[in-house]
Amino acid sequence: MRYRVGTFVIFLIAALLFFSLFTNVSGLPKEKGEVLFVPIRGTVDPGMAKFVKRAVEEAKKTEAALLVFEINTPGGLVDAAVEISQTILNSPVPTAAYVNSQATSAGVLIAISCENLYMAPGSTIGAAETVPKEEKTISYWRSKLEGAAERRGRDPRIVAAMADADVEIEGLKERGKILSLTAKKALELKLADGIAADRKELLTVLG
Repeated sequence: MRYRVGTFVIFLIAALLFFSLFTNVSGLPKEKGEVLFVPIRGTVDPGMAKFVKRAVEEAKKTEAALLVFEINTPGGLVDAAVEISQTILNSPVPTAAYVNSQATSAGVLIAISCENLYMAPGSTIGAAETVPKEEKTISYWRSKLEGAAERRGRDPRIVAAMADADVEIEGLKERGKILSLTAKKALELKLADGIAADRKELLTVLG
């Protein structure tokens, strides 16, 4: 009996969290052409990958105008990040990333997979080296980062420097270091498309 009650409560909470996400900016019921915000918070794991997939499916179903992924993550699993990246890259709905705190490690791939990338003042992106630091894993991870960057018209060397200590960029990163950028520096290097203080300013900039 306890198992059934517990299961129902967990399901109910999960359902409420999921459906509460898909509202417009004012919190009113969904309508065609809305901007939907999808939170990417905490550790990147298989559960988050499934959540993002459902979000994209819901956005397609409701004919949303834009999906905004609000990112604040210290990173997580490589496989989960790659799955999320593919979901975003294949999204039929336009996408934008909004780094409101940090896009570290796995968060880098998620952010650069979006068509537009905006950051809040004081936010950071980078430090995407894998743990453990095995050559095979780093090579695979770096290829995913570079592939996403190239697809979105961003400099693959910059994201490679965030994951591979052997990458050297004159005037920006020394060999043996891992790159991490502030919002201002990311904009200067054209990794980010702009800086926005909050949702309202982000939507204004995106038009």
